[in-house]
Amino acid sequence: MQTDELNLEDITQEVEAVRQANHQKPQNLPPQETSQELEPAVESFRRGWDDLMI
Repeated sequence: MQTDELNLEDITQEVEAVRQANHQKPQNLPPQETSQELEPAVESFRRGWDDLMI
């Protein structure tokens, strides 16, 4: 928003619009690359866990 005049109401509306847009985005989801990079470690953990449970 570009203007020479800003008031608290305009700023509050803009902040709330950004907050709402951010809130609607999925949160805490790792990128696909991260999940793929972690797969060997997850598989290793599963094998170790299986060994403990035997």
